[in-house]
Amino acid sequence: MTTEDATGVEALPSEDPYASDSESISFYCIDDVKARLTERGLSFERACQYRPRHRDCWLRRDLDRWNKVLHPGSLELVETMPGSLAILSTSTTRRLYYSEDDVRTAVYVIRQLPKVHRCVQHIKLDGEMMWFLCRLNYNVALTLCHSANLQHLELYGWRGTSIFCGEELSEALEGLRHLKSITFCCLPVRRSMSLFLTNLLVRNACQLTALTLADNSMLRDTMNSLLRALQCCRFLSELSIVENSLSTRNVAYLAKLLRTSKSLAKLALNESLGNNVSLYALSEALKVNTSLIQLHVCQCGGRLEVLFEALAVNSTLQCLDLNGCNIYAGTADSLATALEKNTGLKKLILDHAHLDNDSVRTLARGLEANRSLETICLTRNSIDVSAVKVFSTMLRKNKTLKSVEFGYVEGSEQESQPVVGIQREPTEAK
Repeated sequence: MTTEDATGVEALPSEDPYASDSESISFYCIDDVKARLTERGLSFERACQYRPRHRDCWLRRDLDRWNKVLHPGSLELVETMPGSLAILSTSTTRRLYYSEDDVRTAVYVIRQLPKVHRCVQHIKLDGEMMWFLCRLNYNVALTLCHSANLQHLELYGWRGTSIFCGEELSEALEGLRHLKSITFCCLPVRRSMSLFLTNLLVRNACQLTALTLADNSMLRDTMNSLLRALQCCRFLSELSIVENSLSTRNVAYLAKLLRTSKSLAKLALNESLGNNVSLYALSEALKVNTSLIQLHVCQCGGRLEVLFEALAVNSTLQCLDLNGCNIYAGTADSLATALEKNTGLKKLILDHAHLDNDSVRTLARGLEANRSLETICLTRNSIDVSAVKVFSTMLRKNKTLKSVEFGYVEGSEQESQPVVGIQREPTEAK
């Protein structure tokens, strides 16, 4: 890792094709930056007052002046929780009117704030808003490796660019030891970075509670390594693996995590389960898991009938999201059978699930015996008033369902009159 020069801040030309023309100046003095900060009444000389039992640093009461310095870099300092500050990317429409010195000053401040102030505990950066910054990866790496008390890290890359990639950023992860949540979105996890990320998970296993990996273009062996590392995270409560193609072996490692975890409450696998992936291991794990409350498997291409076998047994799952899945014919029959036996599910999301009238009638038959479901979402499906009438009849037997969302339904005004009977206080039916 390149260390920060004691007397100057580098502004070398970037290899990024999206780099700004403002990088033509190769060197500028930190004294000039400090002078500009002093003119605004700002300084890093005043110590941070944050303590575990005293979370009232002076910085939280002076955000406006610091943000005037950060805005040229499309950055903002906000208080996300009492006493806890976050550096966030923000869309700045006036950026083109700022000078080179203003942008460089913002970069210097973002590097210093997490280093000097333990109250700065959250960093959320969007590369699409920051591409113009000089040596973006280098400066973000310095920001991370010098952070004194970083607890929440969110990095959003920009597809088709090298933003938030590379060896500099990978090595910067080595110094992070207090993370409670991690989000890497549109950030390719290459083989060279996989070891750093695996070690990051193990190093923060004692306090990590949430991990999101989205659209990371990673090898399946890399995913296996990360899932094995997550088994060390005893307090992990939220895991999202989105737009990452999982193999049957990956699902087996995930199932092992699900079987042993006592804390995992939310699992999202949206757009990650293809047609050739077996869900058997996941289903078997759900049968014995007692911690999971939410399961999101949007646009799943696997055989959902296997998953519904677990739904019939599991009594702790409260929300099942099947948005974009294919629920028709035999799949609808399996889901209806599971709903007849299930005793814990509160919310079922079937938006854009390719349901037809016959499938809806099948589900209604299963819901007649269900005594737990309170909300079901059926928007963006090809159904008409006749299917809605079936639900209206079903509600005479089901006493727990409070909200049914249909979205747009085809039918004349005369046909829709009996559907009014589907409403039940405090039900919201659409």
